Amino acid sequence: MAGFWIASQGGEIIQNADTINNYAGPKYDFRVLGTRALHSKHYERAVSHFSSALMDNPSDADLHYYIALALLRGRRPNRQSKQNLEDITRHLGEAASLPHAMVLYALVIEDYNLTWQQYTSIPAALVKLTRAVDGERRREILGHVPAPEARIWKELRRRG
Repeated sequence: MAGFWIASQGGEIIQNADTINNYAGPKYDFRVLGTRALHSKHYERAVSHFSSALMDNPSDADLHYYIALALLRGRRPNRQSKQNLEDITRHLGEAASLPHAMVLYALVIEDYNLTWQQYTSIPAALVKLTRAVDGERRREILGHVPAPEARIWKELRRRG
């Protein structure tokens, strides 16, 4: 009788384990969560959510753009560590097909190197690229990258 009870108990445990393994819980939309966190300026949370979304779609250019924007953490590019700058530019390189990502890349490099102190004008090709950035993306960049002395930042502001 004891053997039957153990076998019965073992079957019950297996059945419970199958029930537990079949429950995956709710699926989150990490892109939406990341966007909300970014707009609330909760940058660490935004990076985490966008990174989770990127695991499902590693070639999504918009996710790379948003991770780069969140990695700036609302600080000027010239205040970033070299390692963080490398992470930001790597993600922007993955998003190079997007005009707003290329403009953000140019702004990050301009401010990090302080080239806005050396030059007063913007190359015509870069002005043309800033015109290709839609209003929403322009506001995102201006709102999360405080670099008002940078020529590219001024050009975005002038357009917006």
